Formats: sequence, C-alpha cells, structure tokens
Amino acid sequence: LPAVLSHQGEKAEELSQKRQDLWLARIHRGDLGPEKYPNTRVCSLHFVSGKPSQLFDENNIDWAPSINLGHEGVPRGSTDRYDRAVQREKHKRRRTEPEPKEICEATTATGTQTELSINEVENLVHSEALHTKEMEELRQKCAQLELDNTRLRAEKEKLSEKITELNEEFFKDDNEKVRFYTGLTNWNLLLIVIQFVQPFLNTCNRSTLPAFQQVIMTLMRLRLGLSGQDLGYRFGIHRSTVSRIFTTVIDVLFNRLKHLIVWPERDVLRRTLPMDFRKHCPEC
Repeated sequence: LPAVLSHQGEKAEELSQKRQDLWLARIHRGDLGPEKYPNTRVCSLHFVSGKPSQLFDENNIDWAPSINLGHEGVPRGSTDRYDRAVQREKHKRRRTEPEPKEICEATTATGTQTELSINEVENLVHSEALHTKEMEELRQKCAQLELDNTRLRAEKEKLSEKITELNEEFFKDDNEKVRFYTGLTNWNLLLIVIQFVQPFLNTCNRSTLPAFQQVIMTLMRLRLGLSGQDLGYRFGIHRSTVSRIFTTVIDVLFNRLKHLIVWPERDVLRRTLPMDFRKHCPEC
C-alpha cells in the first residue's frame, strides 16, 4: 500500500494521498485500518502490466489496482486510455518545441554573444599561460635559492672549521706554533702540562671546550694578552664562557703546578738586585 509522502513537496503529498485513497477504495476491505497500512501488500495479479506505475504517472491504468479484486465496484480499464493520454502529451510537447529553422535563427541572433564568449575564453587561456610562466619563473628562483643556501652552508662550515681550528691537530709537532701561542718551549712539554691538569678540568658540559683547548686558550691569554671577545671569536664561544674557563684553568694550574715554582733565598735575591734597588732599598 503506497504511503503518503509528506517530505517531498506539496504536489507529491497531494498525489500520494489521492493514490492511497484510491487504492483503499479499490481494495474495499472494512477491516483495513491505518495501523495495518505499512504491512499491507497488493500482488501483481491486480495490475494490468504486472506492477504499479510511478507516482506522477497518474494517467497510467496501473496507478492503482484494477483487476481481480473480487468485487464489481471497479471500472474495467484498459491501456488504450493511457496510450491516448501519452500521445496527447507528446503532441503538446511538439507544439511547444521550436522548429529546426527557428533554432538556427536563434543561434545566428546570438552570434555576437558567442564571439564575446570566445574572446573571454582566449583571455582566460592567455591568463593561464602567464600564470604558468610565472610559476615556472618562481620554480627556477626557488631552485637557485636552494643552491645558494647549500653553498652558503658549506662556506659557513668551512669558516667554522677555520675559527675552531686551534685544536690538537693545529699544534701537533709544531714547536714554533707552541712557543708563539703558549710560551712553552715545545710540543711534548705542552702535552705533559695538559695531561697533568686534564683530570681536574670540567669537560662534562657540552657548551665548554675540550680540555686541550681550555688550556690552550688560557695560555694564549697569558702569553699574548688577548681579550675575551677575541678569544670568543677564535674558539666559537661567548666571552662570558671565555672568562669562566680562564678562571677555572688558572686555579687548576696554580694548584697543580705551584710546587714547580722555586723562590731563591734572600741573599741570592740581593746579589741579583739592580743597582738602583741596592742603593735606595738596601734592606730589601
């Protein structure tokens, strides 16, 4: 039994209600109440074509059951009436459709509009071509920027290596460099001093220098009188870190090497005093 369609528009609701009422009238059963509508079925034997037609095909003979219903209250129908209605609809549609000649004239009349549309399409194609060209130029610029970035990174790494090259490899077996930067006589003596104080230096913090460079930096400051800013540039660290490392290494050198400092006796000092000291400070 067809249901009433209440959510598909006013026309569908009106037709579905009319169709349901017609079905109930033709089934003609007194015990068929609204509560039984959803479970009520009508078999194909009661339709001329074997199945019901669509909702909006109101003129179809099978819009409602019409045969083998068990009573004479239903008018006998046939498909002739329905076929005539279909033919009338086709004839009406042909009369409202324009002839081919009229279609050609209408197309000719709108030729200017078609040409404008073509121009608009050409403008769009031209704009797309410009956009594609700009995108290609941007891709080339991006590729060039990536190459420049890679080159600059490589140069930065090389400069970083040069800045921090005051390491063990830089001084190894080069006594002249050792004397110039540290004041010690040779490479072996520098190694002995570093190995002697290394266990007492702080090398756990990642931000500090290795023990070798900590001692080298301290000796360079003592030997050459370099500022903390200069040493920070040379070793790639902040000047406050230079100051902290210098203070720490000086304390370690003092505590580990102070027994190597020999003070001569007073009479020896007096014999080696300059003449001005002997003259003006005889009791020194």
